[in-house]
This record gives sequence, C-alpha cells and structure tokens, in this order.
Amino acid sequence: VRDYVYLEDVVNAFVLALEKPWNGPLVVGSGTVVSVNDLHRLTSQVCDAAIPVMHVAAPRGEMPAVRVDVTRAHAMGFMPETSLLEGLSTVWDDFRRWYQSTSNQKAMARSNNYSPAAHLQSAGSERTAPPIGYGNRFEAGNTSLNPIRPG
Repeated sequence: VRDYVYLEDVVNAFVLALEKPWNGPLVVGSGTVVSVNDLHRLTSQVCDAAIPVMHVAAPRGEMPAVRVDVTRAHAMGFMPETSLLEGLSTVWDDFRRWYQSTSNQKAMARSNNYSPAAHLQSAGSERTAPPIGYGNRFEAGNTSLNPIRPG
C-alpha cells in the first residue's frame, strides 16, 4: 500500500507552510493508503482500458507499505483537495492531449493504429511498462529525501 497525493496539493501545502510560522519537518500526503490492486483498478477505470495485471514478488528490500503521518500537516491547516481518482483522470487527460498534439505520435497512430489505451492493453508485447508501483524512489506522500518506514 502507498499514500498518493496530487502534486498541486503538495505545492499548496508548501505554500501554506511558507505563509504560517512553521518550523520542523512536514510530511504531506493524502492520509489514505491505496493498494496496488486498487491503483490498478482505478487506472483501468480512468483509461477505459482493461490493463493486464502481472502479480510478481516484491523486489528485495521493497517496503511492504508506506503510510505517512499527516497529523502535523493537518494541524497546520492542510487538507488535500484532489482525490486519487480525480488526479489520475487529470493526468490521463493531460497525457491524451499531449499524445494527440505530438506530430510523431499522430503519424505513428495513423500507420500502426496506435493509441494510448491500446498500448496499456498490450502487456504481453515489447511495449510493456514495468509493473505499477516499482521503480519509484520518491513515493507520493513522502516529500523528504528519506523514506518513511511503516510504523
């Protein structure tokens, strides 16, 4: 499980911390943990695609859960405004707009019938992305450079 927070909410938290007399570390997150399976389900819903899932063992040393304590951020007055579903939808819409405005992508789409959603459905091909949740060294919700270990 992980705590995901929308980047604009993180920026708002830092602006709030600059405006208030704040001293010490500040952990910003949504305060809600989400499983990789739930993230996969939401991503499939947002993309309107049946994204294949591959269950694999966690890499050695992988933290099984990242739960952040947002008590101090809440005490400062921070509350995230963007839900995970809304954030995923916004990012997907931005990606589709970028994809549609890129001339090379348009040419490829015309020649190969390529689409972002079809790409997500091609998990068995050479276009497969790494499994969701792996490869990030900076987890959403952890705004420090140090990993926050589950308590």
